[in-house]
Formats: sequence, structure tokens, C-alpha cells
Amino acid sequence: MVKLMIVDDEANIRKGLREYISWDAWGIELAAEAENAEAALRIAAQVRPDILLTDIRMGKMNGLELTRRLKEMFPDLRVILLSGYSDIQYLQTALQMKASEYLLKPAGADKIIEAVLNVKKEILDEREKFQENLKKEAFFDENIPVIQMHFIDEIVKGKIAEPKSIINKAHILNIPMKGPCYKIMLADVRRDLLEDGFKSGQELDMNFWQFMQKTNQIVQQYNETFWCETGDELILFLVNDKDEMVLDETCGRLANDLIGSLTDKEQMYIGIGKSVDSPVDLWKSYDYAKCALRRSAWNPQQHILKEVSPSLSQAEQQQCRLKESEILAQLGSKQYEKAFLNLCELFDFYEEYYMNFDEMKKFCYQVCLFAIHLSSQGEVSEEPVIDEFRDAGELKNWMFHFWQRRFQGNDMAALRYSELTRKTLRYIQEHYREDITLQSLSKIVFASPNYLGKVFFSDVGCRLGDWLNRYRVERAKDLLTGTDKKTYEIAEEVGFSGYKFFSVCFLKYAGCSARDYRNRFKGVGLPD
Repeated sequence: MVKLMIVDDEANIRKGLREYISWDAWGIELAAEAENAEAALRIAAQVRPDILLTDIRMGKMNGLELTRRLKEMFPDLRVILLSGYSDIQYLQTALQMKASEYLLKPAGADKIIEAVLNVKKEILDEREKFQENLKKEAFFDENIPVIQMHFIDEIVKGKIAEPKSIINKAHILNIPMKGPCYKIMLADVRRDLLEDGFKSGQELDMNFWQFMQKTNQIVQQYNETFWCETGDELILFLVNDKDEMVLDETCGRLANDLIGSLTDKEQMYIGIGKSVDSPVDLWKSYDYAKCALRRSAWNPQQHILKEVSPSLSQAEQQQCRLKESEILAQLGSKQYEKAFLNLCELFDFYEEYYMNFDEMKKFCYQVCLFAIHLSSQGEVSEEPVIDEFRDAGELKNWMFHFWQRRFQGNDMAALRYSELTRKTLRYIQEHYREDITLQSLSKIVFASPNYLGKVFFSDVGCRLGDWLNRYRVERAKDLLTGTDKKTYEIAEEVGFSGYKFFSVCFLKYAGCSARDYRNRFKGVGLPD
């Protein structure tokens, strides 16, 4: 409620304003009254009124002086002045002090009420605006990492063509962009996936938080450096400096500090892009950094990788596509030996040109699907999952092993998962809702955790924890489209330890959120 204070040296006027106007009915609290300016100063300090209704001519201190002093104490105070004189000098002074209203005595109750209500509306409008600004500021502060990430994403995709626009917005978002030399670094953090696959969502969140805190402490030691996550699970570092040589040295030191901060179970690969002299060209540095990072798939012992050309030539791309098409054609005509020789040559080509590892995995997956669908035999019909491979050598060996099992002696039914893997898959499919750990699973199938993990990876093409999480997501899809259960209930029902971890896994394996998946297949408006 808005608080009103009345100051007048005439008792009958104060009494009339107090007793003959129902201020409560108008949403006004009559918080205090005073018979002179001196008393008003003391009382106002205690009640902190929102509106001051005061006479001008009073004893030693007049209403104008009272207004001046109270405005110093309470800058947002609204003042309505009452005067028995239409003196132009009084009016001018009142305007200078930004009085809200100037009423001449005798002013009727209706005019006084109207003036007070007008001022009340101003106060409430200002409060509402203030609250909206607070909400906007809170929203901005809470979401600034997301806004920063979106802004960086626009830059590295070349969507902003005006340098001044980038620099101005970067200043608002607290992203250092003084330049004039800029460079992008990309980091790929890899943990022990076999171990992570059996950690709860809470444990993974804690590990991630600790890593982010550690990274932030390191980056704070470097001036003009910004870092954030990217949409493709990489960490981006934007470094800028006045001198290109100093910039190169800074990036080298930062990369070494980041790698040196990791635990034994973490690995980091860092791709360093080339220097550019305009923020508009940061997309070039980003492309070079990403291509440099791809080389880690071919040389996992090298953790800091410098800029390389971002793409193959058109002729090289055409040569690669032709070789891939030839392999699939030979598979279709059952020329397995020729196809295998071509596959070996293709892997050599991939390695020579540091082929985009994601493109390489897509082709390998295509080969696996084609090979499996040539035969419906086999006790376990699960498709190989190879999108979790991080090492080209590891994928190459697995593909050769897969090929030998599938095509050895031209026997299309030769593919058989090991008995250990079949037993493991059957148990997971029957008990996926339960809390499954690598240790508990190894006791069920009578194998050590290490041996179980290696055999499963060799047979199926992915780590056991990844297969389990993917399987749970598939079961969640059935519940999302077949029931009206809430998503957190479904997460618990299919065996996830926490809703947040379920959300991360669902987005990773389904390519969209659980809510979007349900809306897509069942219509908008169901509980989530």
C-alpha cells in the first residue's frame, strides 16, 4: 500500500484530511501527520512516506524547504503542495523541485483525492516497471551463459558481418573482444567412458561441475580470454591480443595449463585455429581449430594440435565418395575380398588426409547396417553402435574384426556375438529398470569388469554403459508415445538415476528433448 504523510500547521485542515477522507478505501495508508516542517522531518525518517501532502507557508521552515530536505533523504518521494497564494515564484520553485501537484487553498476533497490518486498511479507504475526490470536483469544474469553461447555460435557460423556490432554486443555480454588479433581454440574433454557409463547422473553432474570450476580458475589467469561450451559438446576459448606472436604464445601456455590440470581418468585434446585480424573472421579460426582437433582421432598421443586446412579439395572428396560407393557395390554383389581390399585402401586415404572422423563413422555405420541386413540370422539382432568411437585406429581395428566375423569364408551367418556378450545383453534387456553397475553385471556373467567391457566393445562396437543408456532411452520412447506418464516418472521407470541425466541421454541418443519427442508423435499439451 502507498503511504501518505500530511503536514499542515492548521489543526482543522489536518483533522479534515484525516477524518473526512477514507484513505483506506482508495488504497492509501495515512502513515503520519505533522504540525510543522521540523516535526515532519523527524517523523518522515521513521515512516518513509511515498507521498507528502504539505502546506507551503508554515512557521520557521516552509513547505518548499521541507520538500527540498525530504527529497534529499528520499529521492523517489512524491510531493503535493498546498498553498493559499497563487504566487508565481512559489510555483516556479515547486516545478524546480519536481513537485507532482500544486493545489491552491481552499482545495476540495475531490481535488485532493484526485491529486493523490494520480500520484499513487505514478508510484505503482514505476514500481511495476522496476519489478519488470529486476526480472529482466535476473533472467539475463541467470541465462547469460546461454546468451553468450548463442552469440559465439552466431560468430563462428559467420552470421554477423559487422565488426562494430560484434564488439558492442560482446561488451554487453562481458566477452573480451579488444583485439586486434583473435584466435579460437577448441577443447574436447574425454573421460573414462567405460566408468562414466555406470555413474549416476548426480555423480556425472558433480564431476562436470568440478571440471568447469577448475577450467574457470585457469582461464581467469589470462586476460582477454573468454570460454564457453558449444552445442557439439566441445569447449571454446576465444583469445585476443594486440600482437599475433604474443597471441600464439598465450594460446600455447593456456593449452598446456588446461591439459596439465586433468586427472588420470581425463584426457583433453585441443585444436588451435589460425589468427585473424577481425572478429568477423573468427569463423575461419574456428574452422581451422575444428579441423586441427579432428587430427586427434588419427594421432591420439598428440594432445595439442595446430591449425590445418579446413577441407579436402573437390577432387579428393570425389575420390573418397567413389571408393565408398565401390565398396558398397562389391558388398552387394558378394565380392567380399575385393571390398575388403578397397576398405583397407579407404582407411589409408582417410588417414592421409585426416578425414573428418564423423564422416568416416557414418560410412562405417552404413557398411555395418548393409552387412547385417544381408542376413537375418543371429541370436542377437542389435545393430552395432559406433558413434561413440573417438580413435580412428580403434574404429579401424573394430571394422576389420567385424568384417572377419561377418564375411569369413563368405558365410553370411558367420557373425555371432560371444556367449559372454549374448548373456550380458539378455540380462540388460530383462533388468534395465534396475540399478546396474559394471561390478554387479560382471558378477552375474562371471567375468571381471575389464574383460567384460573389452569383449562387449569388440562384439557390439560401443561401450557397455552407452548401450545400456541407449536401450533405456528406446524404452522411454515407447512410454512417451504409449502412455500419459510424466517424463520424470518415465525416467525413473526405465532405470535412470536422475531426471537431469535422463534428459541429457535422451537428447544425445534421440536428437531432441523428451517433451519434443512426445509432442511430435502424440500431439502437444500432454503432461511432461
